Amino acid sequence: MIARPSDFNDKDGPKALNAVGAVQQGPTAAASASAVAGSEVSYQAVVQDMRNQFDGAGNRADPDTLAIEPEVIGGRNSSQRRCIVTNEIKSHEEMIRFVISPEGLVTPDLEGRLPGRGYWVTARHNELHKAVSTDVFARASRGKAEVPPALISTVLMLARRSALNTLGLARRGWNVEFGYDHVRQAIIAQKVGLILVASNVPVEISRKIDGVKGDIPVISLFTTAELSQALGRESLAFASVNKGQWTLRLLVECQRLTQLLLP
Repeated sequence: MIARPSDFNDKDGPKALNAVGAVQQGPTAAASASAVAGSEVSYQAVVQDMRNQFDGAGNRADPDTLAIEPEVIGGRNSSQRRCIVTNEIKSHEEMIRFVISPEGLVTPDLEGRLPGRGYWVTARHNELHKAVSTDVFARASRGKAEVPPALISTVLMLARRSALNTLGLARRGWNVEFGYDHVRQAIIAQKVGLILVASNVPVEISRKIDGVKGDIPVISLFTTAELSQALGRESLAFASVNKGQWTLRLLVECQRLTQLLLP
């Protein structure tokens, strides 16, 4: 289950995130660089085409548009969605929104901004795999729905990018500490809501934080290169995010990514 803001004090949340390091190395996350690059190019082309075709008619996705989708449960302004794979009702934060382009191509819309009706799938690897391997999109739309071969890779790429973008926003708001010493000082000062440890650092280095972290959630989803690029520093092994809105948002996005990576 993906964490909601109301879940962040639950004891199980940190345990789930602390276990992510092993998941990161699994086969689902091991897409080749060329495949990911190809997914990125294809996704951007489809998104631009949809915006070109729909924006002129004023059919941009917005809260009012989302509220009239059949998968929205509870009326206008509700955060509840129905999964087209399992029929379960969950918060939209626990789901992935998809839209179908005018050419019938299924396109992920993690930010909920693309025009057209949305089709919601629970953000778990199992449900995503079922959505890709069956005709669930065609049944839900009652029309043509072509699933791209790299759809799962594209969803993972977008979920990863979303979390790293949020981390970058936290940095610009002066809510991030860099490096072990600064993170340790921030923990002692009780400022930290979330710790990030690079997934590719040696175990003896990553364990340095164990003695001081207490119950603070630790995320090991991102490599040194990814953390360094998102935070504008070189060779980052440790970082932390201060308590507040950025911690809440980042936990939601990292829980979503974790569930997508789990088999």
